[in-house]
Amino acid sequence: MTDVAPEFQPTLKWRRTLPDQTRDDFVALSDGFEVCRFYRYRVSSELQGQWFWTVFAFHRTPNAETGAMQGFVRGSARDAAKVAEAAFERAKAVWGIPDVVRFATAE
Repeated sequence: MTDVAPEFQPTLKWRRTLPDQTRDDFVALSDGFEVCRFYRYRVSSELQGQWFWTVFAFHRTPNAETGAMQGFVRGSARDAAKVAEAAFERAKAVWGIPDVVRFATAE
């Protein structure tokens, strides 16, 4: 499959979840805090080989205002990053400062 997000420029800082590993597993940082993740799904099923993505910056139940906070996407790592960042931005527009940032700086 061709990269469907070639013009996409990430706004979050993406890095490998475990920097010394070469696995297809990435995490995004916002203001120095981990807020999103995606990795290549390797479980034997019809989803095998797709990217599983999740936004965990907000400790709230997703609702109709924000849409999905996790799911699967076919394509490249760039495609997965684009979907995860879009979900993060939707949630941020509704809820404001990510909980992982707000709770860490509340002390």
